[in-house]
Amino acid sequence: MGIHEWSPSILHVDLSEGPAFAEDFAELTERFRRDGAAAQLLGVVLGVVLDMSRVSHLVSSNLTQLLQLRKLAKEFHFKIVIVSVPTTLWSVFLTTGLDRLFEFAPDVSTGLAKLTLTLE
Repeated sequence: MGIHEWSPSILHVDLSEGPAFAEDFAELTERFRRDGAAAQLLGVVLGVVLDMSRVSHLVSSNLTQLLQLRKLAKEFHFKIVIVSVPTTLWSVFLTTGLDRLFEFAPDVSTGLAKLTLTLE
C-alpha cells in the first residue's frame, strides 16, 4: 500500500491485497484519527481516495474496517471516495449495502477530481 499526499487535504491510498489490507487500513485509520482531529480544529475538510484496483476479495474484517473509517469520516467531517472497484467486488458492496454508504468513482483521476471539487 502506499499513502500518497495528492494535496495538503487529499490522500490517495493504494490498498494492498490479502492480509496486508488489514495492516494498511489500520495505518490509514490511525493517521485519520490523528490528522482528522487536527483538521477539525483548523476547520479544514480532508478527503481520501481508496484505490481498490489491486484488491480481488474482501473478508468481513475488511468490511468492518471500511465501516470504521466511515464512522471516523462522519466524526471528523472528511470525505471518502472508493475508486477502481473490480467487477468481482461489486457484488460484495451491493449485497452488504455498502454501495449506499460510500461514494464511488471509476478511477483514481475521477475520484481525485470529485474530491477536489467537493472540498473547494
